Amino acid sequence: MLLKLCKLLHRFIFWSGIYMWWSKRYRRLYQSRYTVPLPGINPIDIVLSKLKLLKWTRDGPRELWDAVGSPHWVQHCINHRLAGHKQPEGALDCEDFAVYAAAVLPPSYDPVVLGAYWYGEEGWKGHGVCLYHLDDGAYYYIGNWGNLGPFLGPLEVLRDLLSRPAGEKALIGWARYTTDLRTIDYGTSEDTIT
Repeated sequence: MLLKLCKLLHRFIFWSGIYMWWSKRYRRLYQSRYTVPLPGINPIDIVLSKLKLLKWTRDGPRELWDAVGSPHWVQHCINHRLAGHKQPEGALDCEDFAVYAAAVLPPSYDPVVLGAYWYGEEGWKGHGVCLYHLDDGAYYYIGNWGNLGPFLGPLEVLRDLLSRPAGEKALIGWARYTTDLRTIDYGTSEDTIT
């Protein structure tokens, strides 16, 4: 019963656009001063090396426990680390890593953010990555877990994301969206992702 409620809530969140609406407001309220330019198009190994400079930091009350930050905020944090400083204080979670990668990978890779959400022993959890594919037709993902692949398609990526956290879990849903927080598609079962 609880899983069905979570699936309904997931569907509502992405159908209504409230998650993207909140993330846009969060960016405006807390991150609009970070206007540092993004570096342009980067190869995968460079993006990964930049992401490895950063430490994952949980979203908290200010983010309402989950907001998608700006890629410019992530670049600000990377610039600080490259200058030899500590990472700036503030949330920097998986969606932030994913949004940054999607913003700086070549557009020919069709990079998008893929969020996977599940219900397990710790309740509702999720993980966001940058999903992309290469000319060989294979799919990959990059984020704070590294760069993983190849996979046959988005379904295989979703299954891999669900297999990594320990414990029993059930899929609540998934969503794909752009760096400017436009929802591409979403669903609540494996057979809806293509």
